[in-house]
Amino acid sequence: MLPKPIAERLKRNPSAIADGFPEVTMLFADVVDFTRMSASMPPERLVAWLNDVFSQLDTVADRFGLEKIKTVGDSFMAASGLPTPRPDRAEAAAEMALRSGGCWPAARRPKAGRSPCASEFTPTRWWPG
Repeated sequence: MLPKPIAERLKRNPSAIADGFPEVTMLFADVVDFTRMSASMPPERLVAWLNDVFSQLDTVADRFGLEKIKTVGDSFMAASGLPTPRPDRAEAAAEMALRSGGCWPAARRPKAGRSPCASEFTPTRWWPG
C-alpha cells in the first residue's frame, strides 16, 4: 500500500517518483531474543503474535502521523517527515517510541485489553519472558 499523497501523484502522472527528504526521523523496533522465543512457540501462535504486535504498532504510527515503511520478521520500521515534511518529526517519532513499548507485552497476552498501547509510558525495550 502506498502513502495517500504518493498514490494521488501516481494517478495524475504514472511515472517513477524519486523525491529527496532532507529532514526525516526513522523509528526502528525489534523484538529482543526473538529467535529463542520463536523456537518455543508453535508457528501459528508466533504468526498471530507478530500480527497482533504489528497491528498495534500500525495503530500507534497512525496516531502520531508516522509512515510505516516496512515489517520484516520481528522488525518494524516507520518514518516521520515523509512523504509530507513536518517540523515536529523527531518529537512525533519519540512519542511513538515512548508509547509503543506497551504493544509488546500486551500482544503476548491475547486476552489482555486491545487498546492501541499508547495510553501510558512503558519501556521501549522488551525482552520476552
